[in-house]
Amino acid sequence: MFIHLIRYKHTLKNLIIFVPLFFSKNILIFNDFLNLILYFISFCLASFSIYIMNDLFDINQDKQNPQKKDRILASGKLNKNTAVFIAISLFAINIFFLYFINNIHFSILILIYYSLNLIYSTIIKKIIFLDILLLCLFYIIRLISGHLAINLDISFDIVIILFISVSIIGFGKRYSDFEYSIYYNKLTKLNILNVIYTLTFILICYYIYFSFSDRTIVKYGSDFQFTLLPFIFGLLMYFLALKLNKFRDPIDIFTKDFKIIISCLLYFLICFITVYIF
Repeated sequence: MFIHLIRYKHTLKNLIIFVPLFFSKNILIFNDFLNLILYFISFCLASFSIYIMNDLFDINQDKQNPQKKDRILASGKLNKNTAVFIAISLFAINIFFLYFINNIHFSILILIYYSLNLIYSTIIKKIIFLDILLLCLFYIIRLISGHLAINLDISFDIVIILFISVSIIGFGKRYSDFEYSIYYNKLTKLNILNVIYTLTFILICYYIYFSFSDRTIVKYGSDFQFTLLPFIFGLLMYFLALKLNKFRDPIDIFTKDFKIIISCLLYFLICFITVYIF
């Protein structure tokens, strides 16, 4: 019951914190990797308590949603007082963990992450488009944390690519949940789909620019351009899963759709080969 309450599968999102280390060519440096594991654990603790908080705020709405009515709190399998206690306990553990890590900049980012999630759950999630913008910011905070953890300069190329990618996934989630959304029903599914198409076009154009730019070739070599193949293939497979309405939760697309899993693995394999071997 506990692992479903904290949405354990969503810990995959926190792996973004390792992206800066990977593209810095230092992923094999043990001390840096070990440090990031500590930051990853802190983000997981933060995420766990935030997911519980979100479910507490949305409990009445979730009871009316056929896709969410079986969640632990909405179904009544766990009472609200116990959920509040677990969320506060996870928050307290994380505060202690931040003291152990002893990085003031990271601690500030985590507190900002908590605060913005509270604002999102109570206010922003009711405002179309602005909710997606804030959700994207949560991922950028993870990415920036990965830079700060090992004192790397922030790569704005990676920030932009991640921001647009997460925007596409965010609107994809709104597209899948359209029938049950009380906010996005002001639009049409075609409106949302057109936004996704536009963002995808921008993402592909920017990734091509990034792959062929002089700074990328100098840092990773021209072979990095081969990452375009699994990158674009993965986007096409995402659209296929979206149009077929195969998954309601975006995390399921990345954990259950075989074609997308293969494209992601192939992408990082080619990245590893071009960044670390050639």
